[in-house]
Amino acid sequence: MLSVTGATTAGIAGLATADDHDENHDHDSEADDDDHEHHDDDHEHHDDNHEHHDDDGEFNDADVAFMQGMIPHHEQAIEMAELVPDRTDSRRLCDLAPEIIKVQEAEIEQLREWLEEAGADAGGDHDHDHDEMEGMLSEEELTELREAEGREFDCLFAEHMIFHHEGAIEMSEDVLEDGRAKRVTDLADEIIAVQREEIEMMECWRDDWGC
Repeated sequence: MLSVTGATTAGIAGLATADDHDENHDHDSEADDDDHEHHDDDHEHHDDNHEHHDDDGEFNDADVAFMQGMIPHHEQAIEMAELVPDRTDSRRLCDLAPEIIKVQEAEIEQLREWLEEAGADAGGDHDHDHDEMEGMLSEEELTELREAEGREFDCLFAEHMIFHHEGAIEMSEDVLEDGRAKRVTDLADEIIAVQREEIEMMECWRDDWGC
């Protein structure tokens, strides 16, 4: 099982109220730490959802479909996050982007290992229609993000990443209902908790930025 969640949650807490240091973005508002508190009870893991899941480590079709779909989903989030250093001076985004990359690369590696174990295609990104996957950006939206700079980029990145995270949460909730392998549903719980917290944080930032 991945052990990145605790460190990631701590990292997110540190990012939540980080001030932007950008001479080109003097209109950033200063947010009080208390305004951006994250309440752990909003992100509780609901273990009762897993009572019907086996502990035998075997994967069913829902587990495999989730793993194959989450790989390209994470890859697109990484692609978006890799744009940050060259498109903005926002300290908040420059701190968040490496966290997204680190966690989602680790999860991709884990998913590929499990798919190999399950005897399934770990290169399943080509087997999914990206337009039909929850939260996936179109090529036009990605192009718009690549061409944006400064505060325009900040607002667009937050908007698209919130949408993208919401898709990952929906995919994770689906496998909680239909999956069987406990390690997959545990990972889905982690994805939900971390990405809900990042959504909450980015929504606060968008308010500060006047998006």
